[in-house]
Amino acid sequence: KTEISQDQFINACENNQLLLSPNSFGGSGSYVAHNWSGDTDFLSDTFAPSTTFNAQDTGTYFVKYQVWDSNSCSEKDSININVRKGPRVSPRPSVTVCQFDDLKLYGNPSSGSGSYVAHLWQGDNDQLNGDTISEAPIFFATVPGVFSLNYTVTDFLGCTASANVTVNVNEAPV
Repeated sequence: KTEISQDQFINACENNQLLLSPNSFGGSGSYVAHNWSGDTDFLSDTFAPSTTFNAQDTGTYFVKYQVWDSNSCSEKDSININVRKGPRVSPRPSVTVCQFDDLKLYGNPSSGSGSYVAHLWQGDNDQLNGDTISEAPIFFATVPGVFSLNYTVTDFLGCTASANVTVNVNEAPV
């Protein structure tokens, strides 16, 4: 007999991808067919052993997975996915500052669970003086140029959001 091992209830975040990859075992020979049904509008593939779920809206979604082995024996399992509201970020996307001036960057997280457990600034972050994990670090550039950063916040439920920030640093007058 073919069997499937997969969590029956899964929590996910809106606008975040979730890999659904049930573990099929038993049966005879190889697994020759796979089918996903139910709320399939949010699945990347409905005929693969694994698929990616990506809902844009909160709510409860229901999907069914069925697998067949080479002897035409099949097994199915269902999964309930509870999609929660994810956080939002709204930093200023483009900022201009003069060389040697301090600039406080703001990630401006909102929504989601309301409790944020991690902040991360990546990219050209050498100008943050090692402070890459606060919501509002100080940017300080000693050289002119264009610096690209990415801000990511993670809320208490593990949901994430990110946005890009460009800092244009003009040469200081002599």
